[in-house]
Amino acid sequence: MKKIRQSSALIFVSIALLLLLCPGALALSLSGKKLSPINYLPGETIINHYTISDTGKAVKVILEQGRFSNISVTEIVDNQFDLIINFPENEFIPTGSYNFALAVAEDSPDTDGGIGSQATVSKNFEVIVYSHEKDIQASLDMPSINLGKNATAKLLINSLGYPDINELFAILTLTSNTGEKSNPGQKLEKKVTEKKKMAGLESISFSVPFQTDTFPAGAYHLSAQIKFDEKEKKVNTSFLIGKIDVELVNATRDFSPGFNTFTAKIKSSWGNSLRNVYLKLFLNETELLQTPSIDLKPWEEAELKAILKVDLSPAEYQGKMRLFFESESKEIDFPFLVAAPPEPVQKLPEKKSFFTGKGDFFGMLPLAFVLLIALAVTVMIFLLRTKKNNEEF
Repeated sequence: MKKIRQSSALIFVSIALLLLLCPGALALSLSGKKLSPINYLPGETIINHYTISDTGKAVKVILEQGRFSNISVTEIVDNQFDLIINFPENEFIPTGSYNFALAVAEDSPDTDGGIGSQATVSKNFEVIVYSHEKDIQASLDMPSINLGKNATAKLLINSLGYPDINELFAILTLTSNTGEKSNPGQKLEKKVTEKKKMAGLESISFSVPFQTDTFPAGAYHLSAQIKFDEKEKKVNTSFLIGKIDVELVNATRDFSPGFNTFTAKIKSSWGNSLRNVYLKLFLNETELLQTPSIDLKPWEEAELKAILKVDLSPAEYQGKMRLFFESESKEIDFPFLVAAPPEPVQKLPEKKSFFTGKGDFFGMLPLAFVLLIALAVTVMIFLLRTKKNNEEF
């Protein structure tokens, strides 16, 4: 405990010394209402108030106007000032996104202080200049529903230009969805909205009901052709009419004798949750497997898995799959294949090479080499002694 207190005291003293040596560590703060992004509106003036804090020194404001010439700041009084943004009525700025910046800094470094004695804080602003012509952006939404229900389309239109639009309306066409670009499907219903006026940079919306309660389950396509002052734009969307059903997307169909992992991908065709969803696989009314049950969210795609033990001869079989969901079930033809087990690899007799056949011989080479050296040394010693004895005589 004593060591912990000493460590805490040491940390406290270190932080205090750091703050004394580096006054800039006390971060300069600038607070004010958030402005960015700013919509460029000719003739509009924006005034935003800022407060400077966390400094005891004189400060200055640095302004980078960027593309704009009518942005200024007031004099700093009691560490407070105003940012004034004026967009002139007759100044033309091309469509796009522009930036300007504002910074507050201590007026002069403290030369008697430590490193980093001057603090600075900055803010960046984005200004969006919209089209000077009539232009719109639209989104279309149609919710997926269940059988026997009517659906209402939501069309939202935003003006992207400064000029007002004198007349705007939309033609909505509902068709069956074939999923093919070359085949747009059968036209089922057509609606025309009321005509409206639209101010520049404003938004309007339309709610368009469709009588879909008699439509069969399936996929459908909805398009909206928007006409505004001799211009037009088109948006599209798709939606589903659901029924209580589960579709088999794909499944494992190739097996080998023994244990196999079986996987089936399924998809809900219902706009509500489906509980207790599972499947069984049969061959000639003999059950081969049953997966654990799961719950499906509306329109959800998921997997069912199980281990399948195959005791069948290699061949193609015509099985049946039964899908169970809620209190319903459906049967699907399910052909599958049992492949022949791989033939065991026969090990060819090893061909003896010179080195293989002489393995024992080469294994004794080190010992023979040592004995040979010993014999040579013995012979040399014998010869030297014999020579010496001859010289003595």
